[in-house]
Amino acid sequence: MIEVTSAEQYDVLVHSVPRVIAMFKAVWCGPCKDIAPDFEYLSTQHGTVTFLSIDVDANPDLAYANKIQAMPTFIVIRNARHVESFQGASGKELRRMVRELAAY
Repeated sequence: MIEVTSAEQYDVLVHSVPRVIAMFKAVWCGPCKDIAPDFEYLSTQHGTVTFLSIDVDANPDLAYANKIQAMPTFIVIRNARHVESFQGASGKELRRMVRELAAY
C-alpha cells in the first residue's frame, strides 16, 4: 500500500500501473479506521493491484479533483481511467471490487 502525499505522485502512479484502487480517508474518520485493516490486508493478497491511501485533509486538491464527498471513498482506476467507486466501510463491497479489478 502506498501513502500518497501529493497530486503529482498520484498522477504518476495512476498513469504508470494498469490496476489501481484508491482509498480516500481522513484521520478523524471512524469508518475509515474500521475498514483500514481490510484494505491493508487486501493489498498484501493482490499483487497485480496497486493500493493507494490518500488523506483528504493532507491532499484537498486530490479530494476535490476526485469529487470526494464522504469518507471512506474507494475508486477503481484501470489504465488511468476511473471505472467504479463506492462510499462507506463495506468490507464485502471492497473485496468484490478488488477481486474484479485483480481479475481484469
